[in-house]
Amino acid sequence: MPSLQTLLLVNIRTVVTFEQIPASLILNWDHTGLHYVPTSSWTLEAKGSQKVPITAIDDKRQLTAVFAWSLAGDFLPPQVIYGGRTPACLPKASFPADWHVTYTPSHWANEETMMDYAHSILLPYVGAKRKEHKLSNDHPALAIFDQFKGQLTLTFRNFLAANHIIIIEVPSNCTDRLQPLDLSVNKPIKDSLKTKFQAWYVCRKHSPTAESPICHQACRSMPISHEAFGSKIADRSCGRYEAAKRYDCQWLPQCGILDTAKDLL
Repeated sequence: MPSLQTLLLVNIRTVVTFEQIPASLILNWDHTGLHYVPTSSWTLEAKGSQKVPITAIDDKRQLTAVFAWSLAGDFLPPQVIYGGRTPACLPKASFPADWHVTYTPSHWANEETMMDYAHSILLPYVGAKRKEHKLSNDHPALAIFDQFKGQLTLTFRNFLAANHIIIIEVPSNCTDRLQPLDLSVNKPIKDSLKTKFQAWYVCRKHSPTAESPICHQACRSMPISHEAFGSKIADRSCGRYEAAKRYDCQWLPQCGILDTAKDLL
């Protein structure tokens, strides 16, 4: 009996061949949670210290990012979703102009955010690639994604169909093996954010005047002391978590992985 991986690949190959879909119109997107404070399980402290606290190691607050790529290696602008009920929950800083930044009460994506994503990011990309390849406006594209319920609603599926985007679903409980972004991009992005946080924290706590490039960049992107940052992170009554959110606007766009994703994919 063929494996799920074999069946998925045969299904994709059949659709791509029959519909003559170019690589730039074969898309995969995925939702991933990013911690406000991307801490690691280690830190630095003076030798002989009997207590070594790790700032925010138990902080579980997250935002959701939607990453997408094409088989040609194009990395689409992300969607970033914060938790909150009004625009006041968004960071007081600017993301790149082509990113889509929004909010939901839980920070989880839903049908509404997926519709926003399609209008703001997906359709402009697909339209541009059809034009680039001199294809008709109704030439099929292929979207491969998991079975997250927010993107399997009848409204969203009909919307994709109306825009000539064919859907192939990654089988349940197989995303860690069959979802391309899970296998390539998501973890390196999270690792990059951890590295930036660690560099900032070490420089602020132990070498506040350090001039190394990584310290300079990290400290400049979050110009507050580690004591102030740690105290604000610990204050879980603060509805906006503004100190924690500032890294999203500075460090996420700086992730080198966003520029070199093609090499991983």
